[in-house]
Amino acid sequence: MKKACLVLSVLILLSVFSCLPAEGCTSFAEYSDTILYGMNFDFIPNTELKFVVDKSGDGKVFLMRSQIGDTFIETIGMNDKGLFAAFMMQFPEQMGKSILAENEITTWDLFMMSRSCERCQQIMDFLKNRRLVHIDLTTHLFFGDQYGDSTIIEVGDDDNVIIPMEGQFNVMTNFSNTGFIGKPYTEVIGAGDDRYKTAYEHIQKNINNFSVETGLETLALTQQSDGTFPTLCSMIFDPENKEVYIVLNRGFSKVWKLSMEKETIESFKGFDKPITVKMKPEGILASELIKFGAEALATSQ
Repeated sequence: MKKACLVLSVLILLSVFSCLPAEGCTSFAEYSDTILYGMNFDFIPNTELKFVVDKSGDGKVFLMRSQIGDTFIETIGMNDKGLFAAFMMQFPEQMGKSILAENEITTWDLFMMSRSCERCQQIMDFLKNRRLVHIDLTTHLFFGDQYGDSTIIEVGDDDNVIIPMEGQFNVMTNFSNTGFIGKPYTEVIGAGDDRYKTAYEHIQKNINNFSVETGLETLALTQQSDGTFPTLCSMIFDPENKEVYIVLNRGFSKVWKLSMEKETIESFKGFDKPITVKMKPEGILASELIKFGAEALATSQ
């Protein structure tokens, strides 16, 4: 009960910020010779972030958590079974519920359930006899697995809206996808439609030669450098190797690589000297990574 109240309080606080004239976050999944997921996390400037490799049953899950008040809350993750999940704001806002019926589940609870799943189909099967609802924050969900399946799930007026991937890749920003099912990407209108079209075109153009570097290019093209919700963190997820490539504060010249298996984070690109940090059980802060990078620069001069 205590945890449920804490989550509800955090979501209410998030909903206050979601009323600001801004939108944020871009996710994608691509399936070519590589399988990669991407995420730009756009949020309130100077928000502290924490990167965690947590236990999930007999396995592990990577989580990115953002600080809201005294609490860190996760909204992005990938488990060691290769399932990626993103919990993102959706506009326009819809009515939420404070009291749930027996067969109802919130978008937040569905996101949390992804910790232990392996396939998108498991998520969809779980929803067959359940009704997805909002609490106070209007959100939608993006899932991708390493078996070639990616799905967007939204709360519908009368039923759950499950939008499967068409082709070799999938993209989600902040508009409601429900009204654009089956329509060309060029007809999309709504919050983040410019980022959606940019990501779509760049991935489509490079789908036959897609790599971590291409994924980072996609995120660089869709970053937000100003406004209420600038890009605080950009991540490329490699489910096969259980690795996450991390860029902080739009500094794409410097890339970190996190290993879920080794539970380490190390310099990957753009650093003056090699850095390897062992992950602590409680995780590592973005501010700590920035400090490590600055210290390495100072000692190399």
